[in-house]
Amino acid sequence: MKVISLCKEKRLLMLAVCSLLFAAGAKAQTGIVITYYNGFEQPYAVATTGKLYFENGSLQIMSTGSAAAVSIPVAIIRKITFSNSNSALPLQFVDFTIAPEKAQVLLSWKTADEVNTSYFLIERSTDGTSYESIGQVASLNNSTGGSYTYADLFPKTGVSYYRLKQVDVDGKYAYSKVLTVNRSASAGIMTLLPNPAHDYIRINSTNTERLQVKIYSLTGRLMSTGNYAPGEQIPISKLTPGMYMAVINDKAYKLIKH
Repeated sequence: MKVISLCKEKRLLMLAVCSLLFAAGAKAQTGIVITYYNGFEQPYAVATTGKLYFENGSLQIMSTGSAAAVSIPVAIIRKITFSNSNSALPLQFVDFTIAPEKAQVLLSWKTADEVNTSYFLIERSTDGTSYESIGQVASLNNSTGGSYTYADLFPKTGVSYYRLKQVDVDGKYAYSKVLTVNRSASAGIMTLLPNPAHDYIRINSTNTERLQVKIYSLTGRLMSTGNYAPGEQIPISKLTPGMYMAVINDKAYKLIKH
């Protein structure tokens, strides 16, 4: 394992990176850990077809020859740790996209070289630094890769950062690139009352117009729909007790039925 600390001269870092990669040429792949000044560490696995290079003041990491480059500003990197290994490291992310769709955010990704993979954690952040896990998807563990989707049914208002953490069966892991989405707040402030509820709910809102209300199960099944004015009773007595998603003018709210 080799560690290099960043200095102000980018040329020195570039020469150190190139030298280390040249020395690792006979290895199947190289493990790289980026350590930031805030102490956060982010690992990457670079195959022999991948590469590291500098562009516009950032370190570019391509895990494979066909993968999209991950761009990291040099100014926020404290050190880079290299460890060469012939053992299998986590899979390669081929594609990762997100798309806001009314009341949810849909994440889609494709992988390659899935060997001994276990699962994906979907992580979300509102500041780009502190992430929370919001879901988990089991890996297909297919050597040719796979395609996956995950829906964030309760996205945050404003800017959110999403990334994937792929975990191998032996505990090794790798992160995808980070993607952002900006969900602007709908006009007016709304809450559901009461919540939890038994027979009905009302919308408490600064809006005065009638609102479109759709209630979904957590599996995405539409349970009821209608247009209601703020303060008007919305019947839910026929719903089975549990958690639902109430979508009001394309904004999602958690609803608990007792």
